[in-house]
Amino acid sequence: ITAVGLQESLPEFLLSMPPGYLGILETKRAQLIIAIESLREGVPGTSTINTTLEQIRWATAALNLSESKRAAFNKFEKDRAEIEEDIKALEADIMNIEEVVEAQLLTQRQQRVEKYLDYFDILKEEKQALEGLYAPLKSTLEASGNTNQKLQFKSRVSFAVTAHAANGADLFDNRKKGRFKDQELLHAELKKLMTELEAIDFDRNMARNRILDFRDSFLSDVDGRQVTIGEQLKKNKTEEDFNNWFYSLTPYRVEYSITFEGRDLTLLSPGQKGIVLLLVYLEVDEDDQRPLIIDQPEDNLDNLSVYANLIEFFRTRKASRQIILITHNPNLVVNTDSEQIIIATYDGERNPRIAYRAGALEETCESPLGIREQVCAILEGGTEAFQKREQKYSFT
Repeated sequence: ITAVGLQESLPEFLLSMPPGYLGILETKRAQLIIAIESLREGVPGTSTINTTLEQIRWATAALNLSESKRAAFNKFEKDRAEIEEDIKALEADIMNIEEVVEAQLLTQRQQRVEKYLDYFDILKEEKQALEGLYAPLKSTLEASGNTNQKLQFKSRVSFAVTAHAANGADLFDNRKKGRFKDQELLHAELKKLMTELEAIDFDRNMARNRILDFRDSFLSDVDGRQVTIGEQLKKNKTEEDFNNWFYSLTPYRVEYSITFEGRDLTLLSPGQKGIVLLLVYLEVDEDDQRPLIIDQPEDNLDNLSVYANLIEFFRTRKASRQIILITHNPNLVVNTDSEQIIIATYDGERNPRIAYRAGALEETCESPLGIREQVCAILEGGTEAFQKREQKYSFT
């Protein structure tokens, strides 16, 4: 202003505050102080700032909640995608089972039945091999009319039905549905099945039908209602365990034996077994002409068995070979028409010795005793004992 020469007009250029401005500023200053104090004391609703801060805190919490929900939603979407993939895989597996595996399973079940039937063919071949092995013995026995009536060679496929029924009954839970919870019923059905298979000589086609029918009988209960195999088994047993039992080969085997008067050798008494062995020996060695010594063949035998089974064989065989019998049985001495009888006596006095006397049964004498009298004394207990028995029997 001085530079331009206006210093005389300086007052005109000075700015001045309107009157009362200080009062206005003091009033506003007092209001601000009160607002600041209100914010510091935390009194709600006294300031727009306080409300704004509350809104900021709520928005922040809402934002955090939204982030958590978003994370949960993302996880849900991921899990859903994985589940859908699993569903697709399971559906593919189900389709594979229905179209492929079930067909394979059916084929394998059929193959198992055929393998089971193959074993019967093997048993039949083994049976035929044994029959061929023992053909000479069988032909020898059949060559003798009398012998063939008493001794016969037999081979058969046996089945351990009792043990197999016990193993099968152990699979089933008696508290559950099913027909064969009773071991006796299972035993009876298994025995019936084996009898039918033997009757058809294990014919493959008929045996297949009978075996499958028997397995199907396990699929219904006593009231005829359908039931699966698994529903009948114990908790720790599976259908595979059932099939392993049902198609087990262990109970089967080929047996061969000689029967005597229709009874198996294992069921005979020790004496009868001795008869069988003796008769077989005499029949097999029919052409052998060497002397034969037999010690007490009547052991463990009654007189009827001796007479019915031994007499005729000795009388037949003595025509071709010499037979020496050591016996206490009068039937063998008298009824075999012995040509020579040797009686042994033992003297047990101071100088013990054994004395022998030989002769024919027709030799008789009162004093000293003849062969007939000595035989009667030793074998019959003497003439008096023989006559008393004769009177008791009252035979005419």
